[in-house]
Amino acid sequence: NVQKCAVESIGMIGKYSIPYLKEMVFDSNENNKYLISEAFVKIGSSSIDALIQMLKSKSIVSENLCIAIDALGNIGNQAISPLLILFKGTSTDSYIKLRVIDVLSNICSEQAAEALISLFANGNKDIQYEVVKALIRIGIVPVPALINGLDQSNANSRICIIIVLCEMGDSR
Repeated sequence: NVQKCAVESIGMIGKYSIPYLKEMVFDSNENNKYLISEAFVKIGSSSIDALIQMLKSKSIVSENLCIAIDALGNIGNQAISPLLILFKGTSTDSYIKLRVIDVLSNICSEQAAEALISLFANGNKDIQYEVVKALIRIGIVPVPALINGLDQSNANSRICIIIVLCEMGDSR
């Protein structure tokens, strides 16, 4: 597929292709959006600032926002902070928050687990339930962060953390 090869080549060019990729996000059809996200991932941490700018854009629609979220998630630990900022933004809708939770669970690191645990303070029981499921998917990695999270003042948060620990069980 010519479009796939073009987007992959753009990703290999590096940070110089970022302005072009940002334009492609807004102008592309649905089939190319995944390829654009992959190009941002190929560029790596150099694309984080551009992706953050996309997240802050008032004119960005949910489907384009998901491209930035997915790309940040695939970049890994370096992108956790922008994802948390997006999640904690007051204007963020539930669909976007759920997407951020899913992406954080795919990073599968202790830093991502700590970020997920911080989301318990959201207070929304549906969001807390999704965080519980995400932490269980991560597995044994977040245990130290979960134990530290028991110090939270929110009772629901502590209950969710206990549920995660019970679901994970003893792996010995």
